[in-house]
Amino acid sequence: MRKALFIAALTLMVVPFAFAATEPGTLTVNASVSKTCTIGDATLTFTYDPTAGTNADADTTIAVRCTRGAANVFITLGQGLNAATGSTDAAPARRLLHTVTAGEFLNYNLYGSAALRTAGTVWNNTTGVTYTPATSASYSLPVFGRIPSGQDPIEGSFADSVVATINF
Repeated sequence: MRKALFIAALTLMVVPFAFAATEPGTLTVNASVSKTCTIGDATLTFTYDPTAGTNADADTTIAVRCTRGAANVFITLGQGLNAATGSTDAAPARRLLHTVTAGEFLNYNLYGSAALRTAGTVWNNTTGVTYTPATSASYSLPVFGRIPSGQDPIEGSFADSVVATINF
């Protein structure tokens, strides 16, 4: 008898129940992808020789990352901590400050490409540089700098800090 009950119970587990009717329904699944961007820190290092009579050029990259296809993304660069009198967001007059001697400056500019550096089109804090991400992977955004020749700084280290802002 136990064997018969066991077989009956086992049969109930493997035999599907018969239903009188079925009715299909639809499960709608949605997703939303946010337009997001991040921007990293970078360092630009110059070596300037005032006796050479030439510009000092340097370049670096800033890591940016945005959602693929994000439109209207642009990166601006502020005036820096040591901007000269008359400097504006649209026409920054950036200066490096001597790290020991107060009041000693070295003028410099930042550009979005080597061609813009040659043309003298300074990267500012209003229009900035446009970026259209082809992928969501990190992108190395180039920054080109120039210390113009003809300056007569004292020997030593100079520094500035510029805020890079990604607008999206």
